[in-house]
Amino acid sequence: MKRILFIQPPFFRFIGIQNRYFPYQFVSMGTYLKKHGHSVRIFEGDKCSDYGNIDFSEQEKLYHHYLKKIQNFSDPFWQTIEKEINNFKPDFIGITFCTTFIASAIRTAQYCKIITPSATIIAGGPHVTLLPDDIKKIDEIDIGVIGEGEQTILEIVNGKPINLINGIFYKANGNTIQNPPRNFEENLDSFGIPDRSLLINHENYSAEDMGLLMIFRGCPFKCAY
Repeated sequence: MKRILFIQPPFFRFIGIQNRYFPYQFVSMGTYLKKHGHSVRIFEGDKCSDYGNIDFSEQEKLYHHYLKKIQNFSDPFWQTIEKEINNFKPDFIGITFCTTFIASAIRTAQYCKIITPSATIIAGGPHVTLLPDDIKKIDEIDIGVIGEGEQTILEIVNGKPINLINGIFYKANGNTIQNPPRNFEENLDSFGIPDRSLLINHENYSAEDMGLLMIFRGCPFKCAY
């Protein structure tokens, strides 16, 4: 059994606006890993406490708070991550990279590597899938997951030879190697019903926050993304 900690980096928390809903992608991957015997915890940086307002029209005006806080490792948020890492002692740390909050995702990877240098840092999410070359430049990232993550991360955690895992790039001997892409999973039911109890501080979520359902993935019109 391996221990996997997923982290959704902070964005709205640092701005001071409440974020809604839970990180479905992490809960789906976590459920799949748990089904196969691994221990999973999910830390969403934007939902670790109640804070701020819900007026998203203020986002641009408050953006300077975000830029300031991601540079300050003495902010209480980073101490919360350190506490979770020290308590859980993960073998793997998965961090989602969205373009909107890529700066805090990078800082999260850097901080995690400081706290637990032995853990394998895995990057995933839209920015990794669409612009993997950006993420390959980040020294703290050991593996990048391109596309859907459930089967890919299970193979990583189970110790399958890394050169045989489709849908990733990885660092080896000072080089970055990108493997062939992974096919999309057509049967989403195989991943199981998302186990929301994997969320750290799940009591902070309302019934509405937990009300996400996914019946298909991607664009029905076969868009490039």
